[in-house]
Amino acid sequence: MPVFHLNYKLADFDKWITMFKESELRKKIEVKHGVKAIRVLHDAHDQNHAITVLKAEDRASIDQFISEPEVQERFADRSLFVESPQITGGYEGTYLESFEEGENPAFQVDHQLTDYNRWFEAWSSNRAERTALWEKHGCKPIRLLRDIENGNHVIIVVMAPNAASVEDLLAEAKAQERFADREVFQQPPQIRGQYTIIPV
Repeated sequence: MPVFHLNYKLADFDKWITMFKESELRKKIEVKHGVKAIRVLHDAHDQNHAITVLKAEDRASIDQFISEPEVQERFADRSLFVESPQITGGYEGTYLESFEEGENPAFQVDHQLTDYNRWFEAWSSNRAERTALWEKHGCKPIRLLRDIENGNHVIIVVMAPNAASVEDLLAEAKAQERFADREVFQQPPQIRGQYTIIPV
């Protein structure tokens, strides 16, 4: 089942997250539309930025959920929201490795690909070499998110001690050599965000 990212610019994260977790109304409307909030990603560099990760059959279910009058009324509350939340993407998700919530920060590493199938074949076939390289930098890929509207856009969610660890991993000579292959990569992968994962 796809997951969808709903982007929040908040007035008060602490107030919002408490209400979000405890809201029976949210849970009721989620059930009505076959939507399930599974986690919140809290931005490490912007206290009042968060992303909710929602599981649903399709984008239409998310749109119907967001369009509910009670949801729209909540989004209009400027004591909670600076602006109404927006869907930033829908993804087919694959778990890569197990992890404990909050074990390390999670980084989104954005991949703009030329050929997903060639990239995924290389990713799958070089597991031992890839694992050794990632472990060298204390990094662990936990989730692969493939954009449902653009199959050549992939996000790898990486657990790592800090941003420097991910940057060092991406700067490895072998990695840079792969990234230079324009038959696979449109450009080298980019770190797009650092988040604390909060279960809901």
